[in-house]
Amino acid sequence: MKTYKPLLSEMIDSVENYIAKNKLKPVKYNIEIKSEKQDYGKRQPQPEQFCEMVMKIVKDKNVEQKINIQSFDPFVLNVLHKMYPKTRIAFLVGEGTVVKNLSLLDFVPEIYSPHFKLLNKTEVDSLRSLKIRIIPWTVNENQDIDNMLNLHVDGIITDYPEKVLQKIVK
Repeated sequence: MKTYKPLLSEMIDSVENYIAKNKLKPVKYNIEIKSEKQDYGKRQPQPEQFCEMVMKIVKDKNVEQKINIQSFDPFVLNVLHKMYPKTRIAFLVGEGTVVKNLSLLDFVPEIYSPHFKLLNKTEVDSLRSLKIRIIPWTVNENQDIDNMLNLHVDGIITDYPEKVLQKIVK
């Protein structure tokens, strides 16, 4: 099926217009910068330019207070934090320990977002001691959702939000 991937600016306009039209509460935006070091300056801009491009849209759309920026790329996050230290940042990770992963950053992120299988009580306690919010991804199975809720994570990224909502509304 042919489809169209909207620009970030178009997506924000669409969401904000829908909220205004339907008199809904404001939403927060979780914006992911997808990048790979080998593609810098080739298939994507250099990190400094990439961060500047994203933040220009965020500022132009006046949603700075409604966002967090996430990425698996620690170099991009370090650049973003240096350029925009007040921006809420989530560090996405797919392997390694909290200590090893956080050592890749020049700062302490507001959010640590690991693959859910990396989390256990020790890792959660370590993050809590640093006052970092924990939002694992992609938690889709009921047992995994239960495990994350039992660890008292701050949020859950899932393809099935209704499953999580059913468990937390009880």
